[in-house]
Amino acid sequence: MVQAKQEAGGCTFFQDGLCELHAAGLKPTEGRLSHHTITMENLKFGMSLSWNVAKEWLDERNFDTIREIVRIMGK
Repeated sequence: MVQAKQEAGGCTFFQDGLCELHAAGLKPTEGRLSHHTITMENLKFGMSLSWNVAKEWLDERNFDTIREIVRIMGK
């Protein structure tokens, strides 16, 4: 999984109550499904989107698909 820089206050793209990616015309899937209101106090790790995305990348059944994604991104 490719992850942007982790900030102490949460998502590095969440500034002044807004997502900087929107102005750039971007909305990655994980961001589309995330909630900026999740904090360490209310996080349930096993239910977190990041963990569930990472689990898919680690599943051997998905290795061929992941290799293809990495190949395309490397062009």
